[in-house]
Amino acid sequence: MIILDMLEAIFGYDKYSEITAECAIRGTYCDLAVKVDEKLVQLVEVKAVGATLDDRHVKQAVDYASNQGVEWVILTNGSQWRLYQVIFAKPIDKRLLCEIDITSTDPKKEECLECLFLFTKEGFSKGAHLELRDRAGATISLGAAARAEYPFIPLHEGDLVTLGQVRLKALETPGHTAESISLVVYDLDHSAAEPKAVLTGDTLFVGDVGRPDLRVALGWSANDLGGLLYDSLRNKLLTLPDAAAVYPAHGAGSRRS
Repeated sequence: MIILDMLEAIFGYDKYSEITAECAIRGTYCDLAVKVDEKLVQLVEVKAVGATLDDRHVKQAVDYASNQGVEWVILTNGSQWRLYQVIFAKPIDKRLLCEIDITSTDPKKEECLECLFLFTKEGFSKGAHLELRDRAGATISLGAAARAEYPFIPLHEGDLVTLGQVRLKALETPGHTAESISLVVYDLDHSAAEPKAVLTGDTLFVGDVGRPDLRVALGWSANDLGGLLYDSLRNKLLTLPDAAAVYPAHGAGSRRS
């Protein structure tokens, strides 16, 4: 596999002793697992050469990583490399920390070398991941009903977040999860009253809605969340103007891409 050779020749790992292909995790497999000093430290999700990378592609690897307590996941198609931090919360989340295309990297640019260093064994051993994680730390906002193990700002119905000339208004739209929210987007250069778009997360997709049956382990029945989802759709999202563009978090369905 070309990715194995790259991990050794470019990033400094021993492909025989430090990289495991098709690592078994709870009865299923991830593409590659990286070990340092016999400890599992990173999972690698490999897509076909030339494939367009998408956050959806890394979801299963993030799930695998969370099961093993692994904080770092790499997604690559051979030329593009993405480094994700796994956020151990309920639900499990991820954060893209760095992305680089090694076919167009300029070795004379310090920022390119710094990003490339993150993917190397030396960079990992020296804590470059942790330094970037802490340096890139940002304010995190979640629906007020969220139960997370990291600090966040709770967003209640009607709360506003302003970013320059863009204003976001929180809508509590439970159903897929109890803490689900949607964000109504206002372009203040256009109108502070008429929404330009709505970010519906996993509540509303194109031609589908979020599943209400994924929180049974947390004490929510599909019927209860289904009722909340119906109310969120009918009483919140469908009341927005027809001209408002709808931007879901991802495509409908839960089949792995």
